[in-house]
Amino acid sequence: MVSRCKVSATLCALALGVCSSLFAASPCLRPLIVGWDTWPPYHFKDEKGRMQGLAVEVLQALAKRVDCPLQFAQMPWKRTLNELAQGKADLAMEVLKTPERERTMLFSRAYRPSNVHFFVRKKDGRWSFNTLAELSKLGPVALGVSRGDSYGVALDQWLKTPPAGVIVDVAPTMAINLIKLQHGRVDLLLGDLLATQAAIYDLKLADELAPLAQEWPTQEAYFAFSRVSVSQPVFQAFQQALEDLIKDGTLKQIQQRYLVRRP
Repeated sequence: MVSRCKVSATLCALALGVCSSLFAASPCLRPLIVGWDTWPPYHFKDEKGRMQGLAVEVLQALAKRVDCPLQFAQMPWKRTLNELAQGKADLAMEVLKTPERERTMLFSRAYRPSNVHFFVRKKDGRWSFNTLAELSKLGPVALGVSRGDSYGVALDQWLKTPPAGVIVDVAPTMAINLIKLQHGRVDLLLGDLLATQAAIYDLKLADELAPLAQEWPTQEAYFAFSRVSVSQPVFQAFQQALEDLIKDGTLKQIQQRYLVRRP
């Protein structure tokens, strides 16, 4: 009887040890819901319906190291931000950090630099400026931006209170903005360089639209986790995985496959 008790106790201890090691290996108790919308080359589906893109590859590499399953849920960008704030979605990719967003989101370490450009119609050669003050003197100017997008603290503040002569036209999507630019309904469009170029190529507008040369540095891009639904152990596990991804060169390898400007 005593020997049976010892055996049972040993088996229980082993079982508890196995369970403990499993929980220690993966802090995720369920798949994390990733809100996303189509925004190549950062996150999109290929012709076979598979998730692709720079941010997707980085996130999947992190999730593999953390041993945390992901569930991608396609939704408009504005809804993604709202659901993160409410805890209905767990994380999002390619998020720029703002004080307002930090109240409801935990931000990872940055994983890529972000620059925006002003885009114009190629046949319209009147746009030459190096500062926002110079742009405001070229008015009247209709400037297209996408709803829910952040262009960095400085540009966001400027867009909230634009100078006289600059009219900010907010469109629900970048594609709509590009069509407006093509048809002259806006004069300029503000957008992330690679994402806007990808959209221009998809819409077959490369012969008509192009970025101005000057880069407007905003800030780096982050993964944003919901403060409501994501625990600190899960967040810290992803942070550590990202640190490791940077140290072993995996992040740089992924970036080099995407951070190539199209002619």
